Amino acid sequence: MEIALALAEPLRLKVEADVPKRLLLKADRAFVGMIAQNLVENAVKYNTPGGRIRLAARAVNGAVEITIGNTGDGIPKEHTGQLFERFYRVRGGERVPGHGLGLSTARELARAHGGDVELVRSDSNWTEMRVLLPQAA
Repeated sequence: MEIALALAEPLRLKVEADVPKRLLLKADRAFVGMIAQNLVENAVKYNTPGGRIRLAARAVNGAVEITIGNTGDGIPKEHTGQLFERFYRVRGGERVPGHGLGLSTARELARAHGGDVELVRSDSNWTEMRVLLPQAA
């Protein structure tokens, strides 16, 4: 949550969170942090000034579901099939820095832990990604 607030401040983004104080994962803490950081960085980079980011987490059927959503232009449908490929960028250039590795890295790390990352929704108002990871007993 702290990283989202720090990254969002320069663009005056509102950050909302619905994250329980305690959700146990069967995953490496550092790698989960990297997954979340990559997704939050994208939510900031592809947002609009004064926009919104929403973080949520909950237990669902033996897994932990983490969603990260943001306002912004959205991802055109013709690009969604390539979204998780290394070095693929929907929008690049000087305005949006990066190398096209964030989403592919996040997905690879999640899959290495028995989970996944997927695009849930993207339209002209809202883009949302979901991370599923195994819940610890």
